[in-house]
Amino acid sequence: MGYEFDIVFKTGASNRVADALSRKEEDKEIQALTRPYWHEVAEIDREVQEDPVLAKIKDDLRLDPNSYGKYTLEKDRLYYKVKSVLDNSAV
Repeated sequence: MGYEFDIVFKTGASNRVADALSRKEEDKEIQALTRPYWHEVAEIDREVQEDPVLAKIKDDLRLDPNSYGKYTLEKDRLYYKVKSVLDNSAV
């Protein structure tokens, strides 16, 4: 029991579903990475800090960055699965 197949080369332009590993190495450089900016960010930070549950999560993350699986703390701002965390009053 075997398989029969032919390997056929397709150029990048004609092979739109090519796996990333099959593509020719190219020199690319990221010029900038951005995150959304909200004018209300100071208010959001204050509300998160005033929420006792979220404030505890932030405090625990400062001591152990792995203490809450999907939560992260970046520049003292709380994220869940890479999304900003808002307190319940913001909903």
